[in-house]
Amino acid sequence: MQIKSLNRRLTLLTVLPVGAFLLFAGLLGFFSAKEIMLDQWREGAIAQLQRAAHQIDMRLRGPIDWIEMFHTASTERGGRLIQEWIIESIRELEGVEAVNLKWSEDQGSQAFPSPMGNRMGVMGRNALSSAPGEMMRPNRGKILEVTPPRYNAERGRETVDLVSELKDESGKIIGKLTVSIRF
Repeated sequence: MQIKSLNRRLTLLTVLPVGAFLLFAGLLGFFSAKEIMLDQWREGAIAQLQRAAHQIDMRLRGPIDWIEMFHTASTERGGRLIQEWIIESIRELEGVEAVNLKWSEDQGSQAFPSPMGNRMGVMGRNALSSAPGEMMRPNRGKILEVTPPRYNAERGRETVDLVSELKDESGKIIGKLTVSIRF
């Protein structure tokens, strides 16, 4: 293949290599910029998720602290009264929809409503006393589960439940404390 004209030689030997170089440099620049932009997007998305997780953690921290106080109050003198006060304090926290304290079937349960209209709770009146012939009082417990957000049809909004088990001295589960928080 011989190139006889000067225009064709100029095109083939200068313009074509420069065009190929520019095309290669453009593709390389595009892929490099794409990677940099994706890395920045990932960092921004992670920062937003971290902020959201921090806000959720801060919102749950208050009720979690009160639940832990509820568990430690059972070993204190006057624990039953302290625990009733803690339950009422949890009900008054911002964002708390409901507080339910249910005792196991063999412990029995008596319900009494919360003084706040839309926040109902269940709690055995004698369940926290330790006198002979009465129900055993819990001596330990832990937060067992934080449920995923779910729609509560009664209240018309999404809630998250903090579920905590109450155990007696032998480790037997004697009750369950559930705190519903607006999500």
